[in-house]
Amino acid sequence: MIAQGEFRELLSAKTEVRTEILRNIFMTGGYKNIESKLFDKQKAAKSDIDSTESAMVLHFRDVRADEELRPELENVQSLERPETDAMLNLLDRIISDDESRLKGNNEKLKVSEEKQTETQKALTTAEADNESIKKLEFYMGEKKKLDEKKEEIDELKALVEKQKLANHTVKPHYDAWLTKRNDAGKTADEIKKKETEKESAKAELKKAEEIFTEAEKKKPELENLNRLIDKFSEEKESYLERENLKNTLRNLKLEEKALSEELTGYENDKQALDAEISSLKNTIDRFKDSPSKLVEAEAEYDKLNKLYSSIKDIANVKAPDFTKMKNRYKKAKEAYLNAVTEYDEADRQRKKAERILENSRAGILAQDLEEGMECPVCGSVHHPKLAVLDELITEEEVNRLRQTEEEKRTAKDNATSVAAEAKGKYNSALEQLKSDITNVLSDKYVGVKTEDKTLSELYNDLLSAKEKVQNLLSENDRQRKEFEGNRSILEKSEAALKTAENEKSKALADRKADIDSRTQANGKNLTETETKLENLGKLGFESLAEATKFHNQNLGRANQIEEEINSSVTGRAEAEKKLAALESVIKNLNQTLSSQREQTEKLEEALENSISENGFAGREELTHYFADIRTIEENDRLTNDYKSKVSTNEKLLEEARKNAEGKVPVDISELQERNEAQLQELETLRKLVNGIDARINTNKGKKLAINKLIPELEKARKEYGITSRLYNLVKGKTGKGIITLEQFVQASRFDGIVAAANKRLIPMSEGQFELYRQQGSIGKQSGTFLDLEVLDNYTGKRHPVGNLSGGESFKASLSLALGLSDTVSSHKGGIQIDALFVDEGFGTLDRDSIQKAMDVLLQLSGSNKLVGIISHREELMEEISQQIKVNKTKNNRGSHIDPITEV
Repeated sequence: MIAQGEFRELLSAKTEVRTEILRNIFMTGGYKNIESKLFDKQKAAKSDIDSTESAMVLHFRDVRADEELRPELENVQSLERPETDAMLNLLDRIISDDESRLKGNNEKLKVSEEKQTETQKALTTAEADNESIKKLEFYMGEKKKLDEKKEEIDELKALVEKQKLANHTVKPHYDAWLTKRNDAGKTADEIKKKETEKESAKAELKKAEEIFTEAEKKKPELENLNRLIDKFSEEKESYLERENLKNTLRNLKLEEKALSEELTGYENDKQALDAEISSLKNTIDRFKDSPSKLVEAEAEYDKLNKLYSSIKDIANVKAPDFTKMKNRYKKAKEAYLNAVTEYDEADRQRKKAERILENSRAGILAQDLEEGMECPVCGSVHHPKLAVLDELITEEEVNRLRQTEEEKRTAKDNATSVAAEAKGKYNSALEQLKSDITNVLSDKYVGVKTEDKTLSELYNDLLSAKEKVQNLLSENDRQRKEFEGNRSILEKSEAALKTAENEKSKALADRKADIDSRTQANGKNLTETETKLENLGKLGFESLAEATKFHNQNLGRANQIEEEINSSVTGRAEAEKKLAALESVIKNLNQTLSSQREQTEKLEEALENSISENGFAGREELTHYFADIRTIEENDRLTNDYKSKVSTNEKLLEEARKNAEGKVPVDISELQERNEAQLQELETLRKLVNGIDARINTNKGKKLAINKLIPELEKARKEYGITSRLYNLVKGKTGKGIITLEQFVQASRFDGIVAAANKRLIPMSEGQFELYRQQGSIGKQSGTFLDLEVLDNYTGKRHPVGNLSGGESFKASLSLALGLSDTVSSHKGGIQIDALFVDEGFGTLDRDSIQKAMDVLLQLSGSNKLVGIISHREELMEEISQQIKVNKTKNNRGSHIDPITEV
């Protein structure tokens, strides 16, 4: 149906409207989906680039540098996305600079350590000199103390001299004699023990010689065993060859069996492949419609998603904004009421103050009046009731209240304006929100009636619609996933069928040929192996294992005999060695005993001499002095301690004199300060060296981490480059044009519509007008690529279709509608539009133009297409044979349809 009011709208529609129409007609939404998916891939690749670069930047921001390169480092680190080469080059320079600096500071550290060592050595020498002088002074003082105690110690020494002679002079001779006498007794006991061991050793030697004699008798058996061992070594190769031939024969028979099983497996696989091909064909037939169903579901998703976005925009943005508007209006209204209340109170306070002020003035004038005095106000001399000063107020207070009232008046007026403005905005927002909700609820996917409903009811319906659309989207998502999965199954099945019919079938044929070839070769090898086995000579044992077992037994027995012979030789030698050792020990013990007895006699003689020399009568007297040991030990300790101290002091004093000779006291404070300063310098240098070393290690680690990320970054950049080029191509950003792939397809299809329309417009306009799409808009304004313009062949100029007159617009619109009809029929799978109704529009045409239009419509009706015309023009009645007339009833209270007439 082409209604009169829609003629010009169809002709003058802008690109945005035509885009939506053509998207539905030619189903170009898929191209939009391609654009969206490429954009998502481009975005994902860009995200990978950003995340990898961010990781590299984070690593680089952990890099540290010395003061010299720090400004340059901080400058590069402050960049949001520094270049990788710039980062790595700077990092290499920092590491190289630090390594050079580390080398230099290590050299400085070495020099500083040498200087500190020299200072420490000098400090140690000075401290040692001072200590030597202090020791000399100390030991000289100790000598003085010992000299003062000498007389007391001499008396004690004289008292205990006898005890000391007995215990320290004679007793060592006594102890030596007694010890040596005891040692001689022990040596005699040891000689008796060793003589007993010697007899046992002789018995062991005799037994070892008997074992050796028995072992020597087994040598002939050993020689026989060695001959058998040599024979096995000679025949071993023959045994091995026979074993190999048997193994080969066994393997060939197994191969024969395996080939038979392979042949059976081939036949089973052949049957399975035939079944697989049949199954794949069934699957392809089952899911062949899934691509078209997916396209339809994706088109429905776009509409539902757009509707859902509108609902969310209302619920999440417009409704909250309206609530804020309502709250602002409510607050403005409350502020207005408060301002009115405050103004009324200020007005009341001002009026009360003025009244008090007037009373105050009268009271002041009347407070001194007396009967007969003239009133300054009214002139009366009688004053029956004078004004009383109950309240007082100043002029300044009244003026302040007047100013307050004026301020409250201004605030009230402002609040009135704000409230009025807020109310207007609130009412406007209310109507707009209702309109927006109504538009959404009237959508075919929602279908809710909105007449006579409040905003609250509409909003509840909106929330229900949101849930409904969410459910529709979920169902659509399920369907799209199902169709996508089915399409994937279809594609995989088609690929699998191709593989099965080509690659797998060929592989089975090759497999069969290989089995036949290997079966023939295996039979030949089987015959050859059996022949070789028969030709092999007779051996002593049936198998290599039996021969080896016998050989190992002979070898074990031979080793056992050799071990017995060697063991007997070793045993005899060890027994001889043990006997010789004992004889040597006994000989040495006898010599020792003889020496000990001689020494005992000498020590006894020395003891007697010492007793006599030291004034003791004999051994009994000597031992008598040994009994009082505590007194002797204490006195001896005291005298020895004194003597030791004197001796030690003399030695230490002498040593101290030598050590202090030529030395003078030294003030070491300067050396200590210098040493402390050098130690601090050393600590500073060590910290610096350690810091540089740690920085080098950290920076090298960061460089390694950055280098590891470079392949990932290159991969992401490559992916981004590919997807960007494809996206820009589909988006229309390549070259000079800015038209998308969908727009290009629509423009191409629209050109077909325009060409079909011109077939009708040119004859209707007697060759004057032709429609053209604005070709020049591509590459400039993508929003006008479907706009139309008309060529006036009489003037040779083009101008917008909006400049056409009413009759010319009708012709152009009718031509465009007919061209659209033809194009839809040719691009929608042969779908025919069998009926066309033209509602009015002929009123703007002259008779000749009507005739031209009728000629075109009659041609359509002659091509099996029903053409209906609704019009009041009398001229059309003459051209149309079949008519339905609609006449008004009397009194204009309605209309009625006359029967179909044949003119």
